[in-house]
Amino acid sequence: MKNDGLEISDRGNEAEHFSQFFLLVFTAETAFATTSDEIESALNIEHILFGEETIFQELKSLKECISPDPDEISTKLFREPDRELTETLSLMYQKSFNTEILPPD
Repeated sequence: MKNDGLEISDRGNEAEHFSQFFLLVFTAETAFATTSDEIESALNIEHILFGEETIFQELKSLKECISPDPDEISTKLFREPDRELTETLSLMYQKSFNTEILPPD
């Protein structure tokens, strides 16, 4: 191992060299100038959108072999979605998300 052009061959000196190197690297404090408002703003999820195309693609990717939900609706119904169903689901998901209320059964 080399230290500033000098070769270090003693294990004790190698360990000391590594120790000094990592001491310099890991003791420097990183200054973060963040406030709690900035952190809260970064964690805000109010801008999530449930777009029709995204829902359409997700429905198409459902595996047909999955057993039906407790409501007995087959995944085949959702694997062949039409745009009307996709639009309805998009509106329902978005409203539910925005109001933080799940629709009744």
